[in-house]
Amino acid sequence: MSAAESDKPLKILVSGDVEGRLSDLYSRVKSIQSKVGKFDILFCVGEFFAQEASENAEIYEYISDPSLVPIQTYVLGPNHSSRYKYFFDKSGCDLCADKIIYLGPKGTYSTLNGLNIVYLSGFEKKNESVKKLKRSDDSDTEEFAEFELKDIESIINNYEKRNAGECIDILLTNQWPKNVENLSNQELENKQKSENFGSELVAYLAQKLKPRYHFSAVENFFFERIPYRNHQVLLEKEKHMTRFLGLAKVNKSNKPKFLYAFNIVPAKSLDYAELVRQTANPISSDNPYSTNLSLKNDDGSQYYGDHDLQPSKQYFYDADYIKKMNELQEQEMLKQKRKLEAMHKQEQEPCWFCLGGSKVERQYIVSVGDKCYLAYAKGALNKDHLLIIPIDHVQSTVVANEDLMEEIDKYKLALAKYFKSRNKCVLFYERNYRTKHMQIQVYAIRADKTYLLKDAFMSMAQNQDIYLDEIPQMTNLKQILEPNRPFFYLELPNEELHAGSRSEMDTTRYLCEIRGGFPINFGRDVMASEILLNCPDRIDWKTCVISIEEEKIMSQDFRKEFKMFDPAL
Repeated sequence: MSAAESDKPLKILVSGDVEGRLSDLYSRVKSIQSKVGKFDILFCVGEFFAQEASENAEIYEYISDPSLVPIQTYVLGPNHSSRYKYFFDKSGCDLCADKIIYLGPKGTYSTLNGLNIVYLSGFEKKNESVKKLKRSDDSDTEEFAEFELKDIESIINNYEKRNAGECIDILLTNQWPKNVENLSNQELENKQKSENFGSELVAYLAQKLKPRYHFSAVENFFFERIPYRNHQVLLEKEKHMTRFLGLAKVNKSNKPKFLYAFNIVPAKSLDYAELVRQTANPISSDNPYSTNLSLKNDDGSQYYGDHDLQPSKQYFYDADYIKKMNELQEQEMLKQKRKLEAMHKQEQEPCWFCLGGSKVERQYIVSVGDKCYLAYAKGALNKDHLLIIPIDHVQSTVVANEDLMEEIDKYKLALAKYFKSRNKCVLFYERNYRTKHMQIQVYAIRADKTYLLKDAFMSMAQNQDIYLDEIPQMTNLKQILEPNRPFFYLELPNEELHAGSRSEMDTTRYLCEIRGGFPINFGRDVMASEILLNCPDRIDWKTCVISIEEEKIMSQDFRKEFKMFDPAL
């Protein structure tokens, strides 16, 4: 394999428990691949086979005809010992002509592309009273396939011998790590958790291996934790972060989410600085496991691994250490002070969008109401690309008052009617991320392309690890978002909109709560795609800026056409 090939991002899919429903999983995979291209690998975490043989008919159909398998698939071992009978070899085997591969109960695996993977199936060993799981359908109980402390140490030691110094790209464990939600401000309700929720040994494994991604299954809901740091700030050298995701069981609608897609360059192809940079995230937390592990030896005493620092039995005072820590704290305080000064200076600068400000470029304005105004976007994608902007300084919809939102809705309705009169449909989105002033982006597209909008946005979102969740029609964003929470909010017209059976403002709403980075041009990228407006050469707004005279003419023309719909007149 060449260096260029090893540096190329791999397209990875990870699913939750299949439990025999392989057709539903592969149907979803084929749908995604038809929109964004082929993926390299699919990992199945959790139970692959169902309890009863009759429930595994779909799996055997694929095994009998490998040509039906749409992607190289890797499978973990079961959580219940009775299901080992469905695997040809308990320690690991090929299930389907090198198309579906069972990795085994535990171990390490490196792909030809250099991706380093560690995997662990089963449940943490408990006492005899909780060794069986009663199924929700009241059928027979099943004994667990279990792992214990020696299995965890074996994984850690074997990996360090075979892959000394190499970062683990992906950790796959059927069972969730215990306390993973700690320090994240993302609470999990008790009703979501099963009786076997969370393993202290899995948490210990994740703490020691420090993977870039960690996936678990078994619990039938989706959870994406904010990334956590693998170093102590100011005390240790900066390391890469870890992203944990819990996946639901395979279902027809992907609600709750059972399939996760992402791109990754193997860590062994990156230098240390680039590895840290790629996983960096402004919204992150300390390691959730550091202060919460209390592993025990067989005799009940506190367990310390080969690489753990055991507590000292005496106290000491290290003057050099204290001096070094004080210096580091002073440096950090100075850094924070400069950052705050820079932010304060930026806040004092005139806003580009406040209508009374000195920086507003008035040649773009086409209508002015009492609370907001309508203007062309600078470097507009086309002549149907506008902005709805509050007159006064408002950060986002979440902090906007009722009068402002009422007028914004009037402009939205007026634009929908205007574009409908031209046999077009209109969509709106707001990105409250790296912006100082609220802006609602307005785009229009031919009515006969309405049905393409959802697929276009969802495909691009999937390809860029963005989660657009549909929200109920009457939901107020203020009820679900904190004032300072970054977000991307999208309103798409329903496909029936131009069939005459519904009002102009019949929309489907989507929300992405931004917890890390976000591609600034996401919405514009989608609209410029070949499937929609077909102008990929105009993605960069700077290349679309026209002269002031041309801008004035464009605004005047739209103002005349929009006059009979303008809510400000």
